[in-house]
Amino acid sequence: RARQQLLREREAMAVGDAEGRTLREFCKKAGAARQMAEAAAVKAQERAARREAAAAAAAAKQAEVDAVEKRRAARRRAQEISDKRLEMKELHERAQRDLSKARAQLKA
Repeated sequence: RARQQLLREREAMAVGDAEGRTLREFCKKAGAARQMAEAAAVKAQERAARREAAAAAAAAKQAEVDAVEKRRAARRRAQEISDKRLEMKELHERAQRDLSKARAQLKA
């Protein structure tokens, strides 16, 4: 009878030990899974940050290109205005000469 009791206790201990082992393994696996999930989240955040940085860099580059284009357009417009002023000045001078000639012809 004592021997059967001892066998039952050993069996119970073995089952308990096996359950403890599986619980420890489960906890290890759960911890590893949590670490993997955290690592994946960090990687996803890094990817998102890289995407945002690339988008910001592209926007900055586009703004720079737009600014250069606006400067060129302003320079072209200023040159057109300058050319037009010169043309008007020449026309005015020619008109003044023609007027002087006409007055001289009238006096003569």
